[in-house]
Amino acid sequence: MAAILGEGLPGNRPRQDYSPAMQSLIKPPAARGKYVLTKAHQLAAMLINERLNQADPGSRATGLYGPPGTGKNELAEQMAIAMEMPYYSVDCSNSVSSEALTGGEVLVGGETKTALGPVAQVAASGGVVCINEVVSADPSVMTALHDMVAERRITVNAPGSEARYIPVHPDTVFVFTWNPGKNGEMPGDALLSRIRPIELPPPNKADMQKQLASTVSSARGYSVADSDPLIAASAELQVRLGQLYKKNAIAREVTSRHLAGVANWLMHRRVLRGKLDNQDHAIALKQLAALCDQSPGILEDQKRDLATTYYNLFNEQGTKLGLTKQLGPDEF
Repeated sequence: MAAILGEGLPGNRPRQDYSPAMQSLIKPPAARGKYVLTKAHQLAAMLINERLNQADPGSRATGLYGPPGTGKNELAEQMAIAMEMPYYSVDCSNSVSSEALTGGEVLVGGETKTALGPVAQVAASGGVVCINEVVSADPSVMTALHDMVAERRITVNAPGSEARYIPVHPDTVFVFTWNPGKNGEMPGDALLSRIRPIELPPPNKADMQKQLASTVSSARGYSVADSDPLIAASAELQVRLGQLYKKNAIAREVTSRHLAGVANWLMHRRVLRGKLDNQDHAIALKQLAALCDQSPGILEDQKRDLATTYYNLFNEQGTKLGLTKQLGPDEF
């Protein structure tokens, strides 16, 4: 029998009650550091808390789905912070293998030991495990994940020997996230039957402004109001780019996280020089073009649509956003 590499795996002790900690995500204040938790996040936290209070061990798994930028990962991480538990996330769209998640057997000093993978380590010791883009997981990964959720055990396979089964810690919470995309993709029925899928809808414009202001404030080191004209314009730009994405005019959905970089650049130039000029906007648009350049075959069309959307918006805002003249396609 191989020993487990590492110490401190607690085994099956009684679960702790994390309801008081979860209340900080359910009730105001909604802002936690640079994160802005919307009403949708608070409702999701309430539903997750209900599951955590159920006796069934399988209730400690939930699903969060929605388009990019809706705060799925942020909510999972804030859960871990609130409950003072370790947090680990992995992206299944990056061709991750089941062995990389669960681990395998290694030879240490002439002794065969079970080396747990990163997901297995957090699952066995008690923590919040976030599995991103689970709809992209290959079958072997799905089998390993289903075993952790349904059987509450980690299966470690090794060539030429029997599988090892490590119990999942009773406090461990699994959060599965995915973007349904335009085709409404969902995980397989085997996993869906074990989790409670919760939809996180796209943020409204007011929430976009709060998210952008919070992220830019964190980057700049001082408070930026969500009513700042640059923040408001960036949120409106996100709305319009979302419409372009739905029309397939750009290949990548642009989120608040992406636009925060653009807003931060414009904010930096405004603070540095007291104003903005057209060159500042040209550089900002090039940043956006790099984010949206995911399909070389229609790159020129993307650039034109992106530029048109950008200059139309900022021309509407006029001089309060530092335009010295009307922007046009020739600017870019």
